[in-house]
Amino acid sequence: MRLAARIIIYSSASGHQPPGDLAIGCQNMYVCDSCKKQIAPSIPSRLVPVKTRTKQYPKRYDKGGSLVDKGGDGFETVSEIRVCPECHGKMENS
Repeated sequence: MRLAARIIIYSSASGHQPPGDLAIGCQNMYVCDSCKKQIAPSIPSRLVPVKTRTKQYPKRYDKGGSLVDKGGDGFETVSEIRVCPECHGKMENS
């Protein structure tokens, strides 16, 4: 199983962030979707894809007709869960 982790950094004039996303330096707690424990504000979360799908990307051209991207096959994340570092480590090792 291939795991991907991402940390989202937000900066806004109002100081608010979208609900559900962890921002660096923000004092938000979260519940791990794997172990269901409430995690302290200083512990970063990891987003783990649980469902992906294949995707074909078309060739892309610029306005002059020159090839910009040859396209190809890839993957898209359909759904993901937010896990604590401890659960992420267990998933990575299994």
